[in-house]
Amino acid sequence: MRISREIEDLDRLFDLDGQIELLREKLEADSFKKPHVWILRGKDCKGWKNVPDSGKYRWKYGSWKDYWEEYSPEEWPLQCRMKSCTDCAEDGAHIFQKNGKQYIIPMCAHDNRGRSDELFDLNAGTIAVAIDRKQTYRVK
Repeated sequence: MRISREIEDLDRLFDLDGQIELLREKLEADSFKKPHVWILRGKDCKGWKNVPDSGKYRWKYGSWKDYWEEYSPEEWPLQCRMKSCTDCAEDGAHIFQKNGKQYIIPMCAHDNRGRSDELFDLNAGTIAVAIDRKQTYRVK
């Protein structure tokens, strides 16, 4: 009886397929961390641009608005987050600053289709959700 129990323990110890599967599950769980959420204040609200050709990329699990709603601590706002705009926020817009890191924010359709070389400011309190590249795919 004791020998058979020791053999079972050794089998579990050397079950490479089982160990690989456990390791794969751990890696997948660790790699799916929530993206950085930034609540903009003061000078952080200045000097943003639309990301050129951002329509080529999609979130694997829905729209960019869905992405923002998934990770934001707040509800989707009614109003565009662009400074002085009173239109309805309809789109999850790709924006970036000098550092090049891209974020999604709520924006009206008009401002979301703005030129990528124009700088704009955002309202204080805007929630910007960093894009996690592991959760995106390119549209052909």
